Amino acid sequence: MLPIRPTFCMSQIQNEDDDELPVDRGRGLGLRLLALLGALSFLMLGISSIAPLLIPAPPPEMPDQRPKSMG
Repeated sequence: MLPIRPTFCMSQIQNEDDDELPVDRGRGLGLRLLALLGALSFLMLGISSIAPLLIPAPPPEMPDQRPKSMG
């Protein structure tokens, strides 16, 4: 059986002289815009599925109370 060796990224290896913490640069602008588009799409889908429930139903038609004329 082969031994499992740990893998390291270059940002995880710290020198003894280096006292600075690694800087997380976050996501790029393209990924942020894509995430915003996905969030807005999800929100609009939810609103469009709930909106018909908020519209009041039209009242049912009342039967005609007047007698129908013959002729």
